[in-house]
Amino acid sequence: MNSESRSGPSRLTLFAYRVVLRCYPATFRRRYEAEMVDAFREEWAAASGKGTATVIGYATHLLWDIVRTVPREWSAVTSRAAMLAFLAAGLGLIYLLAGSRPLSLKVLGCATFTGAIGLGALGLMARRWRAHLQLGVVGLLVGWLLASGLDLRPHRVLPPQGPVLPVKDRTLDGAEVLRRMTAVYSSATSYSDTGEIQTTYTTPFRRTHIRTFSTTFVRSGGFRFEFKDQFQRLDPWNEYAVWLEQGKPRSWWTIEPQMERPKDLAYALAGPAGISSNASTHVPGLLFPNSRIGILPFAARRSDLLGVESIEGRNAYKLSFSGERGWSWFLWVDTRSYLIVRILSHHGPLWAPAAGTEELLIYHPRLNISINPDMLTFRLGSAPTFVSQILSGGQNHLLFFCGGLSLLMTLLNVVHRRLLVGAWCWKKEVWLVALGKRLPAGALGILAVGVGLWLGGVELDLVMTNNLLAMLMMQVGFGCYALHRRTSGYARLAAT
Repeated sequence: MNSESRSGPSRLTLFAYRVVLRCYPATFRRRYEAEMVDAFREEWAAASGKGTATVIGYATHLLWDIVRTVPREWSAVTSRAAMLAFLAAGLGLIYLLAGSRPLSLKVLGCATFTGAIGLGALGLMARRWRAHLQLGVVGLLVGWLLASGLDLRPHRVLPPQGPVLPVKDRTLDGAEVLRRMTAVYSSATSYSDTGEIQTTYTTPFRRTHIRTFSTTFVRSGGFRFEFKDQFQRLDPWNEYAVWLEQGKPRSWWTIEPQMERPKDLAYALAGPAGISSNASTHVPGLLFPNSRIGILPFAARRSDLLGVESIEGRNAYKLSFSGERGWSWFLWVDTRSYLIVRILSHHGPLWAPAAGTEELLIYHPRLNISINPDMLTFRLGSAPTFVSQILSGGQNHLLFFCGGLSLLMTLLNVVHRRLLVGAWCWKKEVWLVALGKRLPAGALGILAVGVGLWLGGVELDLVMTNNLLAMLMMQVGFGCYALHRRTSGYARLAAT
């Protein structure tokens, strides 16, 4: 051999190989790392003497051997429960990284990852308070990271926080702004808007409920207001519509699917006023002057002009006024079109004003545009039954699916026990008792992830769905492991 054939790998190549060896378990490295490094030096020297193609072939074969043997060595030193948790976490991460997935799949992936944490804690964590404390801290961190990386948090639009600039026209006050605004709405030939309602509750914890609405109006007699709400983010939308049919008001609600014929439009729009945070009455009350619709034209008479504030790149007059029973209002009116773009209301108890309810109405208005006649009509939906309402909920689908898997694994284990030890002979396995003692650690891991999600801003209904799914997934994984132990003949039965 020449001197080139006897040359070993460079320091960088040897360092990279040692880094790759870190993929093996520590027990394996302590026993075989020195021998593997010596063999690598000799084989690399032999391959380098035969040319670049041989070196590339040897490196490819070496990497494939490492990829093939690393899982085998980890499975030899790790319990099957931990390996199952690792695979479940990998599956969960695949779902989490798919940003275009529907919300239900994101929740399923999040619950899979959370359940894997609980299953890993069930199989590995001891009954020591220090280990449980570490698990809780890790779970909180993981939950917060999931909340930061996923699109599970509600898309809150904060109230305008920019600087309030003084009004250049010193003769302009709140009453004049309201007069011009009222004149624009009362003289509009057509009007259309889409908007969003964000209700933020501060007690017992801070949460935001988001709903949508739309208004379509033609001065010749066409009108429709539509409001959509959902109880939880994975549930279908409920609709509430008020429209004019041959000049007569009609209303329809998904929850009470009977078309109503109110006596007048004011009575019809008062129906959804509470659930829509008065979105059904604010603008319609301005479009139909002298109609006794809404409280905004009357409550805003004693308003104060605070200044001009920028909202989404356009300036708006900011007005403030007080309502009855502790309500305070802020109104933003576009400086050019004099159309409402924001309404913010706050209501809190006198002894704790900060611990109240905040409602933000976001408007995207358009004035004097051509309106398609189809936008002024409303087609009645089918009447949902109680069973269909339960089955239509997205999170109910997930709970039914994972709950069914959990019951199936429990049934299979019960049937196997009956066939193996006799008719309903209640006995339990020694290994099952040992793992059962670690159940609090698994539940703590799942609970800690749920708390981390909540601290990260995820809505409570999604946190509860995630935790329930994770508990069921942990039970499914544990049931699969138990069934595998039984069918493989590893179970040891002992009298109770």
